[in-house]
Amino acid sequence: MFFRSLLTRAKTWFSRGIFKKYHKDAQAGAVGMWMLGVDKAGLYNDASPHPLHAASVQKYKAAINAAPAPEVIAFGDSLKDIPRDDFQHLKPENNFSISGSRSHHMLMMAEEIQPELKRLKKLSKLRFVHIGTLEGNGFLVGAPLDHAVERATACLNGLRRLFPEQMLIVDLIPPTYSPYANLSRAPYEAAILSWIAHDGNAVSIGFHNMGLTTPNLRLSSDGVHFTPEGIRRFDEAMERARRRSPGTLVEA
Repeated sequence: MFFRSLLTRAKTWFSRGIFKKYHKDAQAGAVGMWMLGVDKAGLYNDASPHPLHAASVQKYKAAINAAPAPEVIAFGDSLKDIPRDDFQHLKPENNFSISGSRSHHMLMMAEEIQPELKRLKKLSKLRFVHIGTLEGNGFLVGAPLDHAVERATACLNGLRRLFPEQMLIVDLIPPTYSPYANLSRAPYEAAILSWIAHDGNAVSIGFHNMGLTTPNLRLSSDGVHFTPEGIRRFDEAMERARRRSPGTLVEA
């Protein structure tokens, strides 16, 4: 773990120049969209499958067939999809994430994967189900708070029906340069944490140490996604979360 930490910090340091540019571009774009008041209702109201859903289901089912019965699986967005080969505590073949996903996309994927695991008799060893930021991408396209909470809790309820005995490990939202996303973050997370408290077998992963309203350049590569050091911290938080009591908030 010590040498991995040194390596990821070195990788992040050597890439700091390009990360600074990405941050500047993200900040200008987010503030510009906020000031222009761009109407994105068509995006956040869309409930259709992810464009990559069908192809990803086919690929992921093939991986399930070839792999041993999993103890840990994940459904998520780009924060789990992009660094899938860098995680040490989540195997790529058990990571059913798609970049750009929102909560309904994650539930749609789970509704494909759970029956396949059951058909292959590979559910018996499953103990942990990781879930991405749910409506993180929703807030980036201006989803109203009540709309986002409704969709996120519907996804969590659906996942609990599919996985009644497994611990659910739910990602909260990392800081971004979107003023709207940052304003919505606290009340949205309060609703998710309330669901977790009532569930009785769920924990959460928070990103508050990565920044409250401004992304940390050492941990965020572009104002949304993670640097190598951020990936390491997220990966280790996922592993720690599996050893915590229900209701716990684990910080990355």
